[in-house]
Amino acid sequence: MLGMKELEKLYWGRKLGTRQIAKEKKRSYSGVKYWMRKYGVKRRDRAVALKLTPWSQKDVNLQQPPGLAYILGVLKGDGSVWYNPANQGYIIRLKTSSYFFAYSFASALKQVGLNLSFRFKKYWHVDARSKTFYKWFKKLSLEELKSYTINFKSDFIRGFYESGGPMWHDKDGSYHLWMWNKNLELQSLVKDLLKELGFNFRIYKHKEVYYSLFPPQAGEEGAGGDPEKRKKPAGNL
Repeated sequence: MLGMKELEKLYWGRKLGTRQIAKEKKRSYSGVKYWMRKYGVKRRDRAVALKLTPWSQKDVNLQQPPGLAYILGVLKGDGSVWYNPANQGYIIRLKTSSYFFAYSFASALKQVGLNLSFRFKKYWHVDARSKTFYKWFKKLSLEELKSYTINFKSDFIRGFYESGGPMWHDKDGSYHLWMWNKNLELQSLVKDLLKELGFNFRIYKHKEVYYSLFPPQAGEEGAGGDPEKRKKPAGNL
């Protein structure tokens, strides 16, 4: 059991978070929260707490490791980079229903030197904080993006595909996949990278909003299989 004075000293005196207290005192996180509620120990507001969390203190290595290319692929898809004025936080975030996708993204963030928050609340949430990464990412041009992915094409494409690319197979055993995005220039870059890896994809416009990357359709050059078993999307670009 933790006493009230000890909790106040750890939480307010040493400015430890509830998870840090649990780890140091070898207690459960829920147990620490229980005793703080029982004793009426006042909690910090969220903005202050975020500034004190250890994952907000470490910065990023931008020396082009494979993990960085994967991170860029994810952030050009489902991921996001944004500034929160409420707590002055520069956030790198992924929200997904897939544990494996979240775990891969978290592992890549660690590879480039970032501490992070990994939690589940209806969805898997992966957060990291870095002002350096935020400023660098927001200024990143398409040409600069290409230079960061040139040696790690498959890592970038994997991140991009996992963010917005379903795959399924038909009863005949054939596999199908595509990748969605609203940015035509970005889709063209991914198409070029795929071509350099030996894969020929086409770009199709979908409902005037999205552009999808699709393998060659039946009857087109580079396509295989039975033409009658494939359906061609409208609007070939």
